[in-house]
Amino acid sequence: MTCPNCGISVDNDQQFCRSCGTPVGDDATQWILPQTVVLISLLLMFLGIIVGVIGGMIELRWLKFTGVYITLIGFVSLVGGNLILQRIAETRQKWRVAKTKAERRRTQQPAGSADLERADTTKKLLPVGEDDFIPSSVVENTTEFLKERR
Repeated sequence: MTCPNCGISVDNDQQFCRSCGTPVGDDATQWILPQTVVLISLLLMFLGIIVGVIGGMIELRWLKFTGVYITLIGFVSLVGGNLILQRIAETRQKWRVAKTKAERRRTQQPAGSADLERADTTKKLLPVGEDDFIPSSVVENTTEFLKERR
C-alpha cells in the first residue's frame, strides 16, 4: 500500500504515513455521519424547549432558564457540527486530489528517462592522482607552534 499524499510505501497495519502523517489505513475513511450530528443537535434543541415549557407551566424560573440554555447548546452544536463536517469534507477533497496527483506521478515517466543509462553507484571514492588538491589538516598547520623556541 502507498500513501495517497506522498506516494511512499507503507505497511498494511499502519494508520498514518511515517513520512507526511496522512491517514492511510481503513480507519481513515470512517468519519462522523452528518445525520448523527444533526439528529443530536435537534434533539438537544427539542429537549430544551420542552424543559423550558415545563418550567413555565409549573412556574419555576430556574427550569425555564435551564430549558433556554439547553436549546442554545443544541443550536450551537448544530452550527458547530456543520462547520466541522464542512471542514472534513474539504479535507476529504484535498486527499482525493493528492491521491490522484500521486497516482499520476507514479504512472508517468519523466521525459527522456528511457534514453538514460543507469549510472554506477556514487558511493565509491574516486582515485587520488598527483595533480589532485588535498587540503592539509589543522594539525599539520599548527605543529610549528608546539616546537620550543630556543
